[in-house]
Amino acid sequence: MQAPDITAPTVNPPVNIATLNVLLRIAMALLVIVGLRVAWYEGRSWAHRKPGQSWWRVLSPGRLFRSDLHTPAGNELRRRAVRTLVLWLFLGLLILLGIGYRNALEAL
Repeated sequence: MQAPDITAPTVNPPVNIATLNVLLRIAMALLVIVGLRVAWYEGRSWAHRKPGQSWWRVLSPGRLFRSDLHTPAGNELRRRAVRTLVLWLFLGLLILLGIGYRNALEAL
């Protein structure tokens, strides 16, 4: 008498690797575009800084999160830069998740 043939069921992933690679390339292109927009808004807000600011206060890493350095027009551009920066971080997180998912699919 022969033992029954027990094999593991094959699982078809919802997205194949080729499609996932295309989606990751599109997301990386969007990441570059959004990053350029962040730099553009930040540069435009730099032109609207209040007079009499010290260089360190204006060049400090937290300058995007301080509204007291800019005029009202510069403050609006600063807020747009912060919102765009949040979008950039979200896209970066999605790319990391996509790369991890692709690696998991390739390991199967």
